[in-house]
Amino acid sequence: MGGVKKVTPGDLLTLLIFLMSLCFGTTAGAVTFDDIDKLVEGAKKEGQLMLYTSGDAGQNELLLSKFREKYPFIKTDYYRSGKVSLLSKILMEHRFKKYTADAVVLSLLQSNILKKEGALEKSFPPESKFLPEEYNDPQGYWHAVYSSEVVVGYNTKLVSPRDVPKTYEDLLDPKWKGKLGMERNKMEWFATLLKLKGESYFEKLARQRPSLRVGESICVQLLAAGEFSMLVDSYFYRMLESKDKNMPMEWVALEPVVIYFVSASLAANAPHPNAARLFINFLLTQSGQQAVVKWGRTPIRSDVGSRNKKLMEKYKLMITDIDTGEKEKEINQVIAKYFR
Repeated sequence: MGGVKKVTPGDLLTLLIFLMSLCFGTTAGAVTFDDIDKLVEGAKKEGQLMLYTSGDAGQNELLLSKFREKYPFIKTDYYRSGKVSLLSKILMEHRFKKYTADAVVLSLLQSNILKKEGALEKSFPPESKFLPEEYNDPQGYWHAVYSSEVVVGYNTKLVSPRDVPKTYEDLLDPKWKGKLGMERNKMEWFATLLKLKGESYFEKLARQRPSLRVGESICVQLLAAGEFSMLVDSYFYRMLESKDKNMPMEWVALEPVVIYFVSASLAANAPHPNAARLFINFLLTQSGQQAVVKWGRTPIRSDVGSRNKKLMEKYKLMITDIDTGEKEKEINQVIAKYFR
């Protein structure tokens, strides 16, 4: 991805060993990656994997089916919910010591909260050494699996090429009053723009009377139906999917493009920890990342290409702060202040 520092596997291994020794006061030799052979042996005895995820059903089934092709002795199941409600569920189960989840695939913002609440355990998948350092938690609590980029989607029947916005300020043009749509739960987008533009930007954007909705799918459907002319915070992959289906959609990337990561983690006190570690490692392999590409997401590994990555590489990106999730109440207060 644009602006990401590239490091060699050897550099990353050295970095991980050094950071772990600092954090835990251990010798460098005490830090080791998971032993795949031992995990396979343990997973055969466990025979099951329960995944908690915010991904949609089709995506989960694709990933798990590819995982079962490699490890057919593991039966898989998943629980799916929105990222905010899934975070609440995991924290509640952890608080009451109801341990059901093995692996968790969730936005990094929520994963970081789970880490700080003690709801995750460390894992060091061997394939993580092929990722740039920004995509691994040095302490081993999360590993990025794919990225999500936020763009402006627009209805080509309602927006002419000459009127397509080029900057975030262009969304404030009076001609768009009453013609904009917004997805309410894009915490990453709201938080990053709040940091970049300040609260005054949202005050001006609110004067455009945007239509606030919940749920990416419904927002895209309403955009296609002409309920509004532009969806100002659409997922990039959704726009590409819509175009592939010949819907009257196009997209434009406003710089800096807001980007955040979805990560995989080992749940604390997982009933099937070996299977969970195998699954996390699988997601980071070339075959796992290719499955990510197949469902339309942007892979993390630099040696796995994708249409998304190629289209985004020319833009300036702004990665959402990892601690944004802890400021959710504050950010929601800003959203509620201006958008009702």
